[in-house]
Amino acid sequence: MSSFFDDLESQLAGAARVQTAAQDTLTRGRGRDRGRRARGRRWGATAARAVPVGLAVLTALAIAVLALTLLHHVRAGNASHGPAIPPPSSNGPVQLLPSNPNRTQRQEITYLYDAQDNTARQDQVCDSDRSLAGFGDPGRRPSLSQAAPSASTLAILGVLRRPAVPSDRLPPRLIGSPPHQHVYPDGTIPPVKDVYIRYVRKARHRFGANYYVIPAGDVNNLVPAPARCWAEQRAALQRELPTIPARLRAGVLTLEPLFVAQQRHNDLPYPGVCLIGINDTGNGGGGCDAGGSLSQIEDGTGAMPSSAPTGVGVVDGLVPDGVRTVTFEYQRHRPVTVLAINNVFIVRRQGLPNYGFPNTIVWRAADGRMIKVIHHP
Repeated sequence: MSSFFDDLESQLAGAARVQTAAQDTLTRGRGRDRGRRARGRRWGATAARAVPVGLAVLTALAIAVLALTLLHHVRAGNASHGPAIPPPSSNGPVQLLPSNPNRTQRQEITYLYDAQDNTARQDQVCDSDRSLAGFGDPGRRPSLSQAAPSASTLAILGVLRRPAVPSDRLPPRLIGSPPHQHVYPDGTIPPVKDVYIRYVRKARHRFGANYYVIPAGDVNNLVPAPARCWAEQRAALQRELPTIPARLRAGVLTLEPLFVAQQRHNDLPYPGVCLIGINDTGNGGGGCDAGGSLSQIEDGTGAMPSSAPTGVGVVDGLVPDGVRTVTFEYQRHRPVTVLAINNVFIVRRQGLPNYGFPNTIVWRAADGRMIKVIHHP
């Protein structure tokens, strides 16, 4: 049935574009989010890893360089627009960075990130990108669970509710070519904790790649920073303080404990769902690049990578039940509409600006009713 819908996708997408044009003009956000670099990248512009074909490797390297550059320079301090933020601590609500910082606060938060960067240069384990370590290692042993995802997870993702079939089993990952080929039986399982292995589902086959939906008890990829990092970061901020404009110093010092609380909060474990796209050798997806927490999937802020598992560049992601079409809207390009099949949408990025990442996403039901409009920087 999925392949049937895939064949119809271009026809229905055209119809959806006509309907899109009839909707009210959508306001497009232009602000940039500095906070997203620190944890998990909202759009997850992560290249496909270890693709054994030349075009895929070149594409992956190009995207990786662009992503790391953007992540280093494009940060704007809105914690709610950042990574996969876990639920609050069981010890009660934690005061975090403001979800909608004003202009002055964004400037102040910039200096806090500078102090964090300076700390990381002196002590690498304090680097906010420490989550990348080990992601490309096909020999890692993920944590598996025979339990079931939460009822709330199953309630919003119909693909997880259907019975398992043999094709749902994740294939091994093959590295190299015979006679020196290495086989990693668990190499395609994302490096997250408590993967609900009985609930892994193959959702789609598109552009030569298979897309799997993988629920887990903890999808936070971050390695918690040692306690010493926070003391080092405070010391770095004190050294930097004389260079900060006098009018901003008090605000920077006021936000500093909230910044540290936000970073600690981001390290907490939380359940969620991963989406990976892999080619016929099991390469292309190296981690939990797409997906996120349950709330992120429901509100449309989950990670959405730009990758090329078979050399064809795509942007993919997860949507909850009820979403039938997903429309990508750009400032200087016509909208692109695709079907959401088995809770998965896949947009071919060829010819699209910004590696396919849109300014606005629109979800619609099967009857064309608008479900949600999601604005992105």
